[in-house]
Amino acid sequence: MSSLRSLETPWQNEAPERYTDRGGIGGTKSHTLRVCQIKLFGTEETISVPVEVTTKVLSIKELLASKLGVDLEVLSFVKKVSCTFRHLHDSDEIPSSVTLKGIKSFAREKASYAHPHCIIGAGHHGLRQALGFIKDGIKDFVVFDRLDKVGGAAWILNANPSSKLQTELGVYHLQYDPDFIVPRAMKTWPSRQDLLAHFDEVCTDFGIMAHVQLQTEVVKMLKVFDKDTSSADPNQCHFVVSTLPCAEEGNLESISLADGQAQELGGDNCSNQLLVDAELDYAEQLAQKVISTDTSFSTVACYPGGLVANIRMEYKGEDVFLGQIGYGMFNEFDYTQVRDSPVVIVGMGAFAVENIRTCLEHGASKVSIVCRRKNIAIPRAVDWFINQSLYPPRAAMLLDAMVPMYSLIAEDPWSYYAVQASQDRRVVTIKQKSRFGIGDFFFLASHYGKCETLVGNVKRLQATSVILESSTLIPADHFVKVLGFTADQKIDILFGTKEMVGFFANGDWRTWIAAEFPGIDAGRFGGTSLSPAGLQLSDTWTWLVNYPRDAGLLLVPGLLPKQKADKESGRPSYVWPPRTGGSIYMILSGGVVPGLAEIAAQYGVVNRQKMLECHPLDKYIQECAEEWNMYCQMFKQAGDDRPSPPYPYTLEFMQELVDRNDCEGEAEMQRSMTRT
Repeated sequence: MSSLRSLETPWQNEAPERYTDRGGIGGTKSHTLRVCQIKLFGTEETISVPVEVTTKVLSIKELLASKLGVDLEVLSFVKKVSCTFRHLHDSDEIPSSVTLKGIKSFAREKASYAHPHCIIGAGHHGLRQALGFIKDGIKDFVVFDRLDKVGGAAWILNANPSSKLQTELGVYHLQYDPDFIVPRAMKTWPSRQDLLAHFDEVCTDFGIMAHVQLQTEVVKMLKVFDKDTSSADPNQCHFVVSTLPCAEEGNLESISLADGQAQELGGDNCSNQLLVDAELDYAEQLAQKVISTDTSFSTVACYPGGLVANIRMEYKGEDVFLGQIGYGMFNEFDYTQVRDSPVVIVGMGAFAVENIRTCLEHGASKVSIVCRRKNIAIPRAVDWFINQSLYPPRAAMLLDAMVPMYSLIAEDPWSYYAVQASQDRRVVTIKQKSRFGIGDFFFLASHYGKCETLVGNVKRLQATSVILESSTLIPADHFVKVLGFTADQKIDILFGTKEMVGFFANGDWRTWIAAEFPGIDAGRFGGTSLSPAGLQLSDTWTWLVNYPRDAGLLLVPGLLPKQKADKESGRPSYVWPPRTGGSIYMILSGGVVPGLAEIAAQYGVVNRQKMLECHPLDKYIQECAEEWNMYCQMFKQAGDDRPSPPYPYTLEFMQELVDRNDCEGEAEMQRSMTRT
C-alpha cells in the first residue's frame, strides 16, 4: 500500500474537525475514529485516511482536493456493490472502503516550466535553496553571485580572519536537513576559513557548483507575459534577467553617515537621502553599462542577506587621534598593533562583541565598549538551550537562565532596556535593534575588568583618548568602529518592488525575496542561527515552485502582511521588522498550505536531533568550561592572579532547564489541542 505523505501527518491520531464535521447535516454525530481505505480507480494505489464514523464524502473530497491541488469537481467516489459501482453523494457518510475517480495518481503532479529557475545570492540561504532544488530533483536552475566564491558577504567580506561562528555548528551548516548527516570534522564554533571551506565542499559534493555563476551581478529584470491564462499557470509569464560580469572580487558598498548619525540611527537604518542616492546612482550606473547577457527564467528567488552595506562615519577629532582608527570587519583593522594598549570599540552588536575577544586575544590591555544602550548578550549554554528546544522557550525562561552568567558581572538581565515585562513577569518580550551577541568571553572579560561597557555617545577624539558627550574621558590608543549594516538598497530597484506581500515581491508568487530580520522582537525564541530558517525557506519555495496553485492560498487578500519601502528611514520593502517577519514564517507553516504545515511539523525534532548529534549536553558543557578555563588562564598570564571563577553552568542546571521547557511545551500543546 502506498501512502501520500501529505495525508499522513498530523492526522494520524485525530482528524481535524473541518474535515470530519460538515455541520448542519442533521443527526447525532459519533466522534469514534476509524480508517477509510481509498483505492484509486484503474490502479493498484491505495491510501488510508483516519476519519470519524459520521465523516461525509464532501469532507474527504475537500481534503484530497487541498492535498493534491486539484479542483473539487473532478473528484468522485464510488462504492462497489455486487458487480456494479454506486456513485456516492457529498452528503453520504464515507465508507470504510471506497474507490476514487478523477485523478491518475495519489502522487501530486508537479508543475513544469518553460524556463529555468533563478536564485540570486550564493550565501547560506541561496546555497541552501540550491540544495533544496537538487534534493527535490529540480535541476534546471542557476545561482548568481557577484563575489568570487560561495559563502556570502557576511563571511567573505565582513568577517575578519579571527572571526568564528557564534552559534553552534549543529544549527549552522549548509546540509542542515532531516535527511542529511551533520558535519563530522568541524569544530563546535568553526572559524571563518573553516566555514568557507565547508560551503565550497558541500556545494561540490552535492553538485551545486555546476549551477553557480560567480562574479556575475544581476542588474535588470523584465517580466514578459506569454499567454492570457490564470496567474497559477506556471508558464503564464517569464522574466528576462540581465547580468554583468564582475571582473574583480566582489566589493559591496558601504553607507557613509554624517558625524553622529550612526549612533542616532542605532546602526540599523540609513537616511532617506541615502535611499534616494542609491536609486539615482544605480540608475546612472546601468545607463553607463552595456548589458552583456540576457537569460529567461520562470521564477526568481533572491536571498540578499542582512549584512550587506557597512555603516561608516567619521567622528570629530579623528585627524588628531594618534592611534589606529578602523572598522572591526573587512580585514580593515590590524589587531596585531593593539598589544598592551587600550582600545575603544563603538557599538554593541554581535560584531562588536566578537571584536572584544579579538582585541584581548591580541593582547590589548583593556577594551572599552561605547554604546547608546546596553544590548543583551547570550551565554553559550543558554544559546545551546534555545537551539535544541522542541518548543520555543519563553523570554522569561531565557532571562532567568541568563542570571548565573550576568551575576558574574553584577548585573541583572531583567533590568536591560530590551526587556518589556508585565509586573508579574508572566508576559515578557525582548526587543532590541541589534542581534544578540553570543558567547561567554564578554562576561569573563568584564569580570576580570578587561572589558568595560559605557553608555553614551562619542563627542570627539583627542590624541590618546575618546571623550563622550557626558564628558567622560576614555584612554585609547586604538579606535574600532562597529556601527552595523544596512540592507541592499538595490534589491527593490531590481525587482521594481512597490510592495512586499510576505516574501513575495509585488504579490507575485514567482518572485521571492527573503532576508534576515534586523534586531530582536519576540516573546518566544525558536533559534538564534540561520540553518533552521534556511531549511524552512528552501522547503517553502521548492514547494511553491512545484505546486504554484498553493501560492494562491497564501496570497488571499489580508492573510500575509504587506510592506512598502520606508524612504524616511531608508528601509527597503523586503526588510521586515523581526516580529512581523516572524509572523510570515508562522503563516507559511501554520496550515494554510497543509503540505507545508506537515513539513514544518518536524522542524523542532530536527533542531534537537542535529544539536544533540553534534553537541551532546555533557560534552557541550565540558567544552564551554574548558574554553572558559583557557581564557581564565590567559587573564592570569596577563597579571590577574585572582582565583578563577567556576563556569556558571552545570550539567544538572541545563538538564533541568531542558526538562522544564519540554514539560511546559507539551502541556501548552495539549491545552491548544483541547481548545481546538
